[in-house]
Amino acid sequence: MISKIDFENIVSVYLFTLRQHTLLGLLHSGVKKEVYESNIVVWNILLLSLEFGSIQGLANLLENKKYFGKKFRTPEFDNMKPKILKWRNEYTSHLNLSVLRNFEDFRKRNQINGLQVLRLIVAMGRRLDAFNRSYAFGMNVEELFNQAKREAYEDLKVWIRCFGIELGQS
Repeated sequence: MISKIDFENIVSVYLFTLRQHTLLGLLHSGVKKEVYESNIVVWNILLLSLEFGSIQGLANLLENKKYFGKKFRTPEFDNMKPKILKWRNEYTSHLNLSVLRNFEDFRKRNQINGLQVLRLIVAMGRRLDAFNRSYAFGMNVEELFNQAKREAYEDLKVWIRCFGIELGQS
């Protein structure tokens, strides 16, 4: 049995992870090269923090057996799960020195791009929506997904304007 409060907590982690991934994509595509190059260290910290947070959130969700223990309908997503867990376990959460010594090899073996991650996030949202309908929790996961993406974009535009920077269209 799945409780409503547990479901709401999973959806909350899901939406936070979605926002992190959305902000990461917007910053990568919407910040002009000269703005990035004006302070590379700060931008890399921001971008890597969002990337690490996205990986952590996805790994936490994928490890939840109630919601994401079953295989996805698309093998691509099932193949991504061990890669995401490796990124989290070997790199972002735990400092595996062997991985750092052979980082390029690790990166090539476990490569995942932003579009693949977004498709996985969408598939996870569909699964959460199916749980929502099955248990009649009364949440509109799809609308929450769309709202989180819109708000991430709008909030980022407002925040980045504080620095005299306009976010490019993506």
